[in-house]
Amino acid sequence: MKRILILLTTLLIAFSMIGCKNRNNFKPITDEEAQEKLNNLKDYGVDLYQKVDYLPLLTSTIFSEQQSSYSRNGNNVDGFGMPGNISGEVSENNYVRPLLELNQPGVIYRMWFTNWSSMPRLRIYIDDEETPTYNITLTQMASGEVEPFVKPLVYNQQEASGGFVSIVPIVFKKSIKIIGTGDFYFNINYQKYPHGTILETDDVSQIELVKKIFDEAGNDPKIYQNDKTLMSAINLENNSSVTIYETNEKQTITNLSLKFDEFVTRTFDRTLIEDKGINIGRNTTVKFKLKVNNSNDNILRFKGVLLENNQEATVKIDDIQVSKIEFRARRINGFEWMDSNYYEDVDIVIPKNLLVGKKEVTITLQTTSDLTLYRAWMLFNNKEEDQVMFGDGKDKEKHNYQENKTSAPVVSTYEYDPNTRIDDLTWQDIYKDEDIINQVWIKITYKDQTGEAVYAPVSSFFGFGAYGMFETLGLMVGLKADGTMYCYYPMPFESGIKIELINLSNVDLNQVKVTVGYENNLFEKGTYGYFKTNYISHINKTATSLIHNEPITFLKIEGSGKVVGITHSASGSYFGLHSRFYLEGDEQIYIDGSMSHSFHGTGTEDFYNGGWYFRAGVKTTPTFGQSNHNYRDNRDRTVMIRTLITDPIVFRSEIDFKMEHGGWNERIDVDIHAVVYYYHSQSVLQRTDQINFNDDDSLTNHQYEMDSKSNFVATNTRYYEGYYHNKLTPYKKMSEITEFSQFSVDILAA
Repeated sequence: MKRILILLTTLLIAFSMIGCKNRNNFKPITDEEAQEKLNNLKDYGVDLYQKVDYLPLLTSTIFSEQQSSYSRNGNNVDGFGMPGNISGEVSENNYVRPLLELNQPGVIYRMWFTNWSSMPRLRIYIDDEETPTYNITLTQMASGEVEPFVKPLVYNQQEASGGFVSIVPIVFKKSIKIIGTGDFYFNINYQKYPHGTILETDDVSQIELVKKIFDEAGNDPKIYQNDKTLMSAINLENNSSVTIYETNEKQTITNLSLKFDEFVTRTFDRTLIEDKGINIGRNTTVKFKLKVNNSNDNILRFKGVLLENNQEATVKIDDIQVSKIEFRARRINGFEWMDSNYYEDVDIVIPKNLLVGKKEVTITLQTTSDLTLYRAWMLFNNKEEDQVMFGDGKDKEKHNYQENKTSAPVVSTYEYDPNTRIDDLTWQDIYKDEDIINQVWIKITYKDQTGEAVYAPVSSFFGFGAYGMFETLGLMVGLKADGTMYCYYPMPFESGIKIELINLSNVDLNQVKVTVGYENNLFEKGTYGYFKTNYISHINKTATSLIHNEPITFLKIEGSGKVVGITHSASGSYFGLHSRFYLEGDEQIYIDGSMSHSFHGTGTEDFYNGGWYFRAGVKTTPTFGQSNHNYRDNRDRTVMIRTLITDPIVFRSEIDFKMEHGGWNERIDVDIHAVVYYYHSQSVLQRTDQINFNDDDSLTNHQYEMDSKSNFVATNTRYYEGYYHNKLTPYKKMSEITEFSQFSVDILAA
């Protein structure tokens, strides 16, 4: 498909402020200069990070696929080396594992791994090389020290919250083969090109330019920014709508942002804190004094750490037992908010009647298990009256510290669950804002298209999700710390657009700041797709509740186009040990009517490049991550993002994008709010001919030939994998090709 740009030199006179959204000291350039710069970039590989302006352009010659370690026998054991994974993707020694082998041009855009034992190793052979082009462990790949696997396009398990990730494009001109050694989960995403396509290897130095773009996430990543800007402040009354932009001209919307003065953007505190404490043995008595305020109840707060076992002690105030402190045992890895130790505070109410006439009290702890403590505070009206630091000998002496058995000193560097660093009153404000903003929707319609192209809550559309307004600095959508919601996906159109905000809440929203950037549409009609979204919402115990044994449909549509991003909010009932099992679901993506999936992943968090239910907690990069994890009404809630600007999922006639819920589509308790961002054209790939290898007449009519060593053999493997695993195919034989086969097909004349 040709990509021809029309050069428009006519200057449009805007009815608004003409401006430039400069990225730092970015200097505006003309249409001609922008076009020249963009055309000098390749249509594949690392250059695509700089070529976001051309994201709407469509092609029919790229084939998007994935290989992974998903279990081919239909169970949920998706890791190579795990008992029950009978994928067959193993060598005779059951340890060296072929992961991918292609014999045509293409580009790998994503490699994701996680492991549970010894460190796996990769051997990557490019273009028929006899020795590996790269022979590296996953640690080396993610370190950033081995070219071309350099920062910021590689991430270790801490940075990606559970996965070893490379989004370094690997270009191969003729072939590629990847062998893995060890036990691991893996996903490899790539795009294939037709034989004869000429691809050039990337220049690693270009990654420095990508680093600049990533470092400035939250700003527009596009090259051409000499657009016109309409800025306004609107009053959005309850249960009403307002048009924020409308035109009948051919244009491109380049950026869209909103800011509501009523709402506050929050950030999670992920500060690592070094502290000194003591480990108190079982059956130990500890005493110390703390000052109190005797005018009302006080709060006695202990700082401890969650460990493998419960930690308990009874608490006495001046020899009167009032309560006990308990630090629960950590849940097994994967089911906490992170998979390493973290601090926790435990509060005890000291009633006023025990404090009458007193300025200080003696606190006695009687341990019934080992107990690690760092500090204790006495609080009145949330203000500190006194504090003892158990790791500081002088401070303990100051507070008359005594113990009948010697405790052991400890020095730790941990963090708190960031949700606990937000107080209860603030959480109530967060929930209040959440309930309102989730009822503010954005609607976009194109004048030459039927129906809404975009109709979704602004929370999901702008990429921060349905579970509170937390800062999310995605490359294309996000929420800044100052409250600005932004979308930088280019939206070209031929005959006009209308953008509306709809307030379905009962609250008036005043002086909403709106910015709409627009420019000339430089694309030739028919070469690009219209920007659209598909919003889905499934709420437990309602008419939209998920269905047992049926996966979630993220997007099912006819036409041609490409998926370029997802914002995915999911919550599940809190099941204690298995609170996050709702993240077990695999993606399955069926392209162009095929009942064989082009993508089949290994878990929901794996799709967003995490692992073990995001084992390092909330982590967001410009193109993927878990941006939010919190709790409400006894539900565990997660927001995930993924941007596919280099590796969009391309389709030519239709796409069916599914995601499982739980390991076997059994988690019907799960709530889902998701937006899929995609470019779409009504045009479809036409079938001009078809050859049926099970029909002798069809073979004859298509002049089918094969070498003498090849043959047709009967097959009993007549079922599909994945969603269509119960569907029987009509095929009873297949060809086993040793050297070659050839046949003719009809095509449309040029």
